[in-house]
Amino acid sequence: MKKLFSSIVAIDSDGIPYNIPNTRYKKWKINSLGFRGKEITLERKKGQIRITCFGSSETLGARETEGKEWPSQLGEMLKDKYPKAEVINISIMGLSQKMRKAYIEKYVLPLKPDIIGCFSISGNQ
Repeated sequence: MKKLFSSIVAIDSDGIPYNIPNTRYKKWKINSLGFRGKEITLERKKGQIRITCFGSSETLGARETEGKEWPSQLGEMLKDKYPKAEVINISIMGLSQKMRKAYIEKYVLPLKPDIIGCFSISGNQ
């Protein structure tokens, strides 16, 4: 996991870890905005509902192949009934609890999400 971490995560000038845009490591692909999953735009489409999913390695999908991490599966489940819903996996591997607020403010809020969901299966979140 250490090699994976150093291959897709960098630290910005403010000391905030972020996923390196347009990075690929084995089965993990980071899009041009630095999030795992399909390509998205910063600007929202008219009427779009933007749901962001944040969490630990389970949410990132550290053990899942492309499109099988649960935020992608949630997007698939919603697409027929809510075609304007967009689910974005904003997780980052190894982000400490003290850096979460800064990461969300700098990298997630520019997406103007309607929902920021934080999910964890461990007691460390």
